[in-house]
Amino acid sequence: MNRIHVLPESVVNQIAAGEVVERPASVVKELVENAIDAGARHVTVDVFEGGKRRIRVVDDGSGMSAEDLPLAFASHATSKIEGSGDLFRVKSLGFRGEALASIASVSRARIVTRERSAPGGHEITCDWGELRAVKPIGAPEGTTVEVEELFHRVPARRRFLKSDATEMAHVTEVVTRIALARPDVGFRLRHNDRDGLDLRAAERERERIEALFGGELGDVLLPVSARAGGLAVRGLAGAPSADRSRPDRQYVFLNGRFVRDRSLSHAIFAGYEGFLMSGRNAIAFLYLDVDPDEVDVNVHPTKIEVRIRPAREVHDLVVRAIREALVARGPGRSLTPEVTPRAVSEAPSWLVAPRGSEVRETPLFGASTPAIAAVAAPATATRRLLQIHSSFVLVETDDGFAVVDQHALHEGILHHRLKEKVRSGPLLSQRLLAPQVVTLPATERAALLEHAVALEPLGLLVEPFGEDAVAIQGVPALLRELDARPLVRELAAKLVAGEVVNDPAAILDAAIDMAACKGAVRAGDSLSPEKIEALLCESESLPSSYACAHGRPHTVKVTLREMERWFRRH
Repeated sequence: MNRIHVLPESVVNQIAAGEVVERPASVVKELVENAIDAGARHVTVDVFEGGKRRIRVVDDGSGMSAEDLPLAFASHATSKIEGSGDLFRVKSLGFRGEALASIASVSRARIVTRERSAPGGHEITCDWGELRAVKPIGAPEGTTVEVEELFHRVPARRRFLKSDATEMAHVTEVVTRIALARPDVGFRLRHNDRDGLDLRAAERERERIEALFGGELGDVLLPVSARAGGLAVRGLAGAPSADRSRPDRQYVFLNGRFVRDRSLSHAIFAGYEGFLMSGRNAIAFLYLDVDPDEVDVNVHPTKIEVRIRPAREVHDLVVRAIREALVARGPGRSLTPEVTPRAVSEAPSWLVAPRGSEVRETPLFGASTPAIAAVAAPATATRRLLQIHSSFVLVETDDGFAVVDQHALHEGILHHRLKEKVRSGPLLSQRLLAPQVVTLPATERAALLEHAVALEPLGLLVEPFGEDAVAIQGVPALLRELDARPLVRELAAKLVAGEVVNDPAAILDAAIDMAACKGAVRAGDSLSPEKIEALLCESESLPSSYACAHGRPHTVKVTLREMERWFRRH
């Protein structure tokens, strides 16, 4: 008895629907993308009961002929590609030819269409996979697709749908993504005959973003633009002050398609590194142009996940574009406006004195902490300083005072300098006369050694040592007195726990974060006035809003006017 048999086409389509049609929003996505591919200039989406009862999408695109109409519901029938070679040159949003067949297998579907300049239109229906004959019908140019009773005959799937409000929220997000990708197309979205979105066609991305999220958001967006070879990125990135608790305002589009990609998400994170507090998320609307030959969009039926061949180049371009936009905002007001220009040391682990000062190398609190240059300022203007609890510094400014977290500020300085140096090329490594040996669990040791090459641009050299340890043979020359053992232990643990993305750029970024933190002066370290002065002088090198490697702010400013309000002088 034969146990292997070919499944009926209706069952095949329902299986495909399990991947393509997850919820009403999935239907809306496929239908609106079809409208865009048909050259529509305006798309109207009507949703009833969160899409469970009915979804209707109307467009003014090219329409379909009576001959093509029956193929619309056929599996893997498409007008967008012809052969396997086209899979790596996809320029349309859709191409798989399975969406309408999958949708019609789990609903009642109807298409009314009329080609441009055609004398009349045609209609076809497909109920639960059963195709009806094409009929002539009066219709405007374009296409209308209606989907009713989604999952009505598939109760196991229908039970997983959420409330009308939740499903409608997913629909709105889908339309928002497509509307952001195509600001030149008008969109209207209604729920139960009530208007939700009404977006006119726009010339610029900024106009569409402001129409969707409000003019106040547009006020804090910075232009982003960079190019490298055949790659380009443009868009808008939020100022650090507009950060959010969730990454729900991060939209990345690749060749006009909304995509999700861990490398690109990390690029946004890396671009804002040092500008945001830990746990906060940036706002970003980025539009990437990559040769379609270098992109594989045939990874998943939803076409949101993609593979990019020059992934590292695209990642680095996004990081550079964001950081250039943030730095172009200009530095913030300095804590030390009266200090004269200073000579900059080559070693970022040294804090630098004003020009003309007497500088001498002074180790700070033992061999494990990098040195700070002591300052003996000449005819230089002075200001009043006070260290509090060996952790914070109170600084008089010309319009009030500032409270500085000495560890966070020094960490931010080191982090910024290390990042800039690594960006321009690998750091010099200081070979150790006696290696620093670290014993690690087997899994952590293996993970660390597997990625040891990613640490070399930082000047951190790690090699196997025995069967259960590693030897740190070199440390960054700029942090040559750093005890790297805690850094190595922490990094190895994070690699095993999955807290650091398995990517060389992410691993290097994590190592820089840890090196800056562990190389900085600590809370509880008593600093002389000269060392405090040097620390404040070096803070001028930090870009505006730069925070420590953990994203914590290093300075809080209070104005004289605020103090007067405290004591009700006004």
